[in-house]
Amino acid sequence: MSFESLPRQREQNHFNLIRMIAASSVIISHSGNLSLSWDTPDPLYSLIGIDLGATAVLAFFAISGYFISLSFERRTSNSAFLLARVTRIIPALLVVSLACAFLIGPLFTDHPLGAYFSDESVWLYPLKNISLVGILYAIGLPGVFMHNPTPNIVNGPLWTLLFEGACYAGLFLIGVLGLLRRERFAVIVLAWAPAYLIIRYGPWPQFRYFAVFSLPFVVGVAFYLFRASGIRNGRVALVLFATAFALIVTGHGVQELWSVAVAYCVLWLGFARAPALLAYNKLGDYSYGTYIWGFPVGQVLAALIPGIGVAAMIALSLPLGVLCGALSWFCVERPALKLRNLGDSPHRQAATTA
Repeated sequence: MSFESLPRQREQNHFNLIRMIAASSVIISHSGNLSLSWDTPDPLYSLIGIDLGATAVLAFFAISGYFISLSFERRTSNSAFLLARVTRIIPALLVVSLACAFLIGPLFTDHPLGAYFSDESVWLYPLKNISLVGILYAIGLPGVFMHNPTPNIVNGPLWTLLFEGACYAGLFLIGVLGLLRRERFAVIVLAWAPAYLIIRYGPWPQFRYFAVFSLPFVVGVAFYLFRASGIRNGRVALVLFATAFALIVTGHGVQELWSVAVAYCVLWLGFARAPALLAYNKLGDYSYGTYIWGFPVGQVLAALIPGIGVAAMIALSLPLGVLCGALSWFCVERPALKLRNLGDSPHRQAATTA
C-alpha cells in the first residue's frame, strides 16, 4: 500500500488524491466493525459483495509497485533507497504507536494504571510495530477497549504494513540482482507466479496475504517497466473492471481478476487527464497518517459514545481521522523526509526524486 512520497512530477498525476480516497475508504469500511460488531460487513460488501477496505488496500499496493520501482531506478545508492523507505514508514508509525500505548491506553484501560504500566506488552507495543515483523502480534493493550463492539484491538489496519515491507524487500532484491528491467520482467513473473500459487492456495492460510497483496504490487511494477509501451489504456480498464465487477456481483468472482482490475484501473486513473483535480496536490500527503490513525480514532469514539451508529461513526471518525492525518504529515512525516538527504551532496540531493 504505497504511502511513498511521490516524485517531483506528482503535479501531473492524481495519486495523492486516490490514496486519500483509499485511506478514507478504509475508515468507512471499519465503521460497522467499530460501532456494531467485528463481524459486521462493511457498507459496500453489504450492497454488492465487495469489501471496500480490502479493495482500497489493493489500490495502495498497485500504486506502491509503480512508485517504489521508480524510486529504486532513481536512487542515488542502495542505502539511500532503504533510508527513504524507513523515513517514510517508521517515524509516523512510531508516533501513533507511542500515542496508543502511553496516551490512549491509560485513558481507556479498565486496569489500574499501576498494573497497566507494569505489563511488558505496553512497552513492547511500539517496538513490535516499528519492527514490522512483530506487528501481527501487537494487536491489543491491557484492558484497552475491552467493552467496545470490537474489543481489545487498538489499531487494526497496521498489520498490512508487514506485507508492504515484504514487497519493498522483494523489489529491492530483484533490483540489486539487475532484474528490474522491462526485458527481464518475464524472469520476475516466472519466479513469482509459482510462489504466489503455493502461498495463496497452499496449506498455510496465515501466509496467504503475502500472495494476495503481491499481485497488485506486481501489476504496478509492470506498469512502471512498460510505461512507454502504451500499457495504460482506458478501454482495457473499462472492460477489465466491468468484467470483474459483473462476476463478483453474480457470485462468480475470481479474486485474482478483481485484484488485477482494481490495480489496472487505479494506475490508469492516476495518470488520467483531469486538470481540475491536480489542485489537490497542493494540500499535502495525508493518506498515511489518515490510514494509521483512523482505527484508534474510531475506537475512542466507540468508547466515548456507547451505541454509536454506523452513520454517526463515519460522520465523526472520517473528519477526525483526516485531521490526524494532516497533523501527522506536517508534524512528523514531512520533517522525517528531510532525513533522506542527510550526508548527500547538493548535487545528489537535487537528483533525489523519491
